[in-house]
Amino acid sequence: MAIDEKGKLNQLITMNSVGLPVLMETWQRAAGIDPALWNIGLAGTTGTVVRSEAEEPYQKVILAGAANADVARLYTTVKWQLAPDTWGLNTFQKALVMEWECKFAVVAAIENTTFFMGLAAGAAATRAAMNLAGFCLTADALNALTDDGGAETVSAVGAPVVTNWMKLTVLAYRGCIEFYVNEVMRARHTTAAPDENLPDVNVYGMFYLPQEALAVWVGLTAYGLGVFVRPTVENGFRYEATTAGTTAAGEPAWPLVLGNTVVDGTVTWTCRARGELHLGDINIRPGVIL
Repeated sequence: MAIDEKGKLNQLITMNSVGLPVLMETWQRAAGIDPALWNIGLAGTTGTVVRSEAEEPYQKVILAGAANADVARLYTTVKWQLAPDTWGLNTFQKALVMEWECKFAVVAAIENTTFFMGLAAGAAATRAAMNLAGFCLTADALNALTDDGGAETVSAVGAPVVTNWMKLTVLAYRGCIEFYVNEVMRARHTTAAPDENLPDVNVYGMFYLPQEALAVWVGLTAYGLGVFVRPTVENGFRYEATTAGTTAAGEPAWPLVLGNTVVDGTVTWTCRARGELHLGDINIRPGVIL
């Protein structure tokens, strides 16, 4: 990270809140997620967004889903100005930063094509939507993303272990959006060609977790190694073929303990979990000095 970049971030942290709205969420409200600050959107039968203290000292929220193609969405009730192409001497606001702690559980079970977290113009935004600045998944790896009206730029951000707690940052200022992982800048999208695709919109803080859509189990069918299926009746788990082969005519008695197996014809199925996104502290703040 160059000194000027770190200096900008420190300056924003120190002097950001002069007359502009700031969100600092630490999930301390024992009664649950504060509806004055957050909207929750669910799709499917068992998508969930819940507060948890199960991993002390973290107070966190977990986005999850136990059924096929379940969706869990958490987004702010208010919007912020994101305008890296517009901010200048004639604007009061000149920067916006969003930072959050997070980790994944079973990232392989998350639908990469629509997963998104960061700043989004629409309340129903997904990875496939327009006008975004945040993080997405590509082949289960974390990437930085900006989208301006459907034209997008995607960048690698190293290879963080996404099942460990991470601190992610999106920092936008004049002509630039930077992406940090654990306080190290990993990507920068600018107005300089070919990296243009910086949106100028009002945005929500957005977290969108879709479960991977899996095919239902079928009898007398060949399955290759590593293929996942779901039971004909949802039970909250998915099953990986850890021995390739052909299934029996009748559906097996699916195990309900992670890691347990069942032999089905010549296929061995292993019980696996669905995907989760765990969120710790979240901070969104505009800047007036950059």
